[in-house]
Amino acid sequence: MFLFLIPMLTPDRCLLAPDPAPINQLITQLGSESYAERETATKALNRVGLPALEPLQRACEGSDDAEIRRRAERLIKAIGLRVREERALAIRRSTLSPEEKGQKLKDSVKAEMSREEVHRLLGLPDVITSSSTRCDAFYFQYHLVISYDRYLRVESVETREFKHEK
Repeated sequence: MFLFLIPMLTPDRCLLAPDPAPINQLITQLGSESYAERETATKALNRVGLPALEPLQRACEGSDDAEIRRRAERLIKAIGLRVREERALAIRRSTLSPEEKGQKLKDSVKAEMSREEVHRLLGLPDVITSSSTRCDAFYFQYHLVISYDRYLRVESVETREFKHEK
């Protein structure tokens, strides 16, 4: 009924303008009374991606509206993961040496990241040794050793030189 009073922003309009006003308006719409408006704003912010992260973080920390905080938190996770994966893909496709790639990729792997997220990030299968409480994965191509806890969440990441036996 009141849809004509609240101008909806399309994702394309947000992508074209570096101005934070459209992003802030979309964040406000995350708390709209209308479910359709909340969903449209969520999808638009997700498409905006990286430029929306900082305003979403501010909304997550400072909004009095629980719906805005909840949706902002979900968007931060989704966009953050996508940005990390895009950066990792660029590193993997680069002409850097395997050691340099490993060092840069190491910085992309974060504590509490799931093993599946790490696999997507590195784009490689791993060789695993495990015990009942932890698991070490060896990513030979990038000289990385990642230790996972019993829930397969990242505990630590190291770079290591692997010696090849003949």
